[in-house]
Parts: sequence; structure tokens; C-alpha cells
Amino acid sequence: ALILINGVPGAGKTLVGLKLAHYNYEDNLSVLNNMNADPISMYLSGPGPLSEVLQHELRLNGEGDKTFVRKLNDYVQTFTTNMSKSLPHNIVIYDEAQRAWDSEQMANKNRSLQQQFSGLSQPEILIKIIEKVPEWCVMICLVGNGQELHVGEEGGVGLWKKAIDHSPYKNDWDVYVPNTEAIFHEFNNLNNVHRIANLHLNKTIRFQSAEYLIEFVERFLELDLDGAKEVSTKLENCGYHLRMTHDIEIAKKYLFDRYKGNNEARYGIVCSSRDQDLNAYLGGIKKGYENKNKCPDEIRAGEYAQWFTNQKDSGISCCNLDKVTTEFGVQGLELDFPLLAWGTDLIIKDGQWSTDHSYYSFKNRLKNPRGLSINAYRVLLSRGREGVLVFVPPIREKTGDLYRYLKQTGFKVLD
Repeated sequence: ALILINGVPGAGKTLVGLKLAHYNYEDNLSVLNNMNADPISMYLSGPGPLSEVLQHELRLNGEGDKTFVRKLNDYVQTFTTNMSKSLPHNIVIYDEAQRAWDSEQMANKNRSLQQQFSGLSQPEILIKIIEKVPEWCVMICLVGNGQELHVGEEGGVGLWKKAIDHSPYKNDWDVYVPNTEAIFHEFNNLNNVHRIANLHLNKTIRFQSAEYLIEFVERFLELDLDGAKEVSTKLENCGYHLRMTHDIEIAKKYLFDRYKGNNEARYGIVCSSRDQDLNAYLGGIKKGYENKNKCPDEIRAGEYAQWFTNQKDSGISCCNLDKVTTEFGVQGLELDFPLLAWGTDLIIKDGQWSTDHSYYSFKNRLKNPRGLSINAYRVLLSRGREGVLVFVPPIREKTGDLYRYLKQTGFKVLD
């Protein structure tokens, strides 16, 4: 079976996945009475940063080496390079499954694929692996709306439909999808498709005012000025703060002062990976790529757990405000108060969103680069539990209209 669960940001998709994996893991141990047995369930995280943070927290809470969370790409690599190794799990949970790679991206990233997987997308490969599991197997895809971020991801959930449709065993599959037109439309011509209302999580549980935040972000990105302004008033009334400034040092001081003495608070600088102008305005912090190596001030693989969990002045920590991460680093995660450094990769020009100054290394392969940039800022704007502070670089000819729009929709300028 293939089961798709989708919902708004903060609705608890990751929580659902972890519960499914962990409860089945505990039940499996009790049945087998064998601490070395393979768990019946495996939770796979597409975004590496989310996987790092989850594994870190699980180790802190006593899971040790028995962790049931793995990075998706490592998992796929295991079962595509060693054909004698069969999948030991009957339940596979894939978080952020809308970001699965198409066949071209899969070929570019995995040049050592066995012949039988050549030319297949990531969903097609996973479906092929799962079909080798004896008796039964369930693939659960946790899907975020409008959060495809990179080249090779623009196929979205449609890649999963295609994977089933191209399988020689497609009539053996039962497919369960949320009762929403957008997703059902992708799957409606498959056999054995079932619409289940509860598979759509339409209520956010992240924090009290999150429901308004999601609505605000959508209206804001749709350039619905009046609608965004109306919802921003509701946010302010329930204690969620939208703030903005042209001065990065004022922004840092605001957060340091706001959370002084609060060792549990987490706040940090986030920005788009597509910007080319921020480095000159981040107070010495460097982001992006130089000489084909990631800049030292941008968080890299192996550092995300420290950045998200360490207190201020405890080694690498988001609260030091001396390192940044991008939309790829924060997807599926959150902060109390992100400092969003808004780049020139998505600005307002002639009343519309413009990506004239954005950077894409694979632009010739993209279907809709503007859509991916909007998705990136959808992620960045929705990471805060208590508010979001936007730093706009003072480049009048590029960011002037954006600054005015932020102010008109309810962001208050810091003194």
C-alpha cells in the first residue's frame, strides 16, 4: 500500500511519522524479545538536517544505536548497491516526500546505480525495492504543500503516482490519499485509490497562533496586501510578532535583549540559498559558496544538531547569530524567533514577485524557478513559534518595493 498524509506546516506530519515508527518499533521488540532484531518500521528523512536533529534528540533520550531514523539517500544507497540485501522493514515512512527526486536528478546524484535502477526516479526506485518485500509492505509519504525547493523536485507528489503507474505490479497496490482535490487529481486514474479525509491534517499544533501564521504567509506570498494586513492584526493580537529592519545589528540586539537569561529559547539567522547580495550586509557573516566550498559561516552537514540545540555561547549555536542556514536547513524544523535575512533573489518589481537576481546553478533544468523561490520563502517565513524578524538589505533600487510591502502588510519597523 501507498499512503499519503499531507497538511499545513506545523500540523504534526513529522510527529505522525515518528509515532508510527516508534510504536511499531516497541511492539516489534516485545514480540520478538530480541534487542538486535530489525524494527518493523523505518522513518526516513529526506532533508538531512531534520534527520540529524532527530537522531541527536533520540540519542539524548536513550535510543542509543537502536535509532529508527535514517537519511533517505543513505537508505536508498544501501538497497540499490547491494542487491543481495533485501528490505527488512514492512513499514517505510518518508518525511517531506514531495521533495523526492526525478529520474534526471537521481542519475546525477547516484552514478553507481545498478542497471535495473537506471533511469528511474527516487519514488520508482523505492517502489521497486518495496515490491521485493515478502507478504506485505506499506509506504507512508508525509507531504508538505508548496515546499518543493530544488532542481529535480518539481514533479512533487505526481512522481509517486507515476511510480505506481509504471510498476508491473500496479494492480497489487492499494493507494490511500487525502480527500483534497489537489492530491486526488494526481491519482484519480489509478486502480484501487481510496480517499480518506483524516489523511489531511488541516489544524496546526505547533503553537497557539500558528493557524493565523500559515494564512498570513499564503496571503503575503499571493501579494494579497489587504488580506495579509488583516491576518497580521490577528497575529499581533495573540502575541505573535512580525518585525523588520534595515540594520542587521539592530536585529541582533533585539533578539539578544528579548531572550536575555532564557537558555531554552532558540533564535537564529536564516536566509535563501539563491541570494547573491546578502554577504555585504550581514555584518561580516558569509553565506553561499566560494571556490566550490561552502562558506565557513554557513552551517554544513554534521553541524545542524548543534546549531539547533546548543545554548548561546556553547560552541556552534543558532543563538550566537554568527552563522546562517538556508531553507534546506530549516525545513521541518523551527525556532522561537528566526531572523530572516531577505535576499534579492525574491523581490517585488512592477507589483509582482521577481527572481531576476536569483542564482540557480541548474537553471536550464528548472520548470519554474520563480515557484521554487516562493516555496523557499514559504518555508523561511513559517519557522517561528513566537515571531519572525525580517532584515532587508538597504539596496533601494532592488529592495525598496519589498520593504514597503512588508511594512504595509503588518511588519513593524524596529527603532
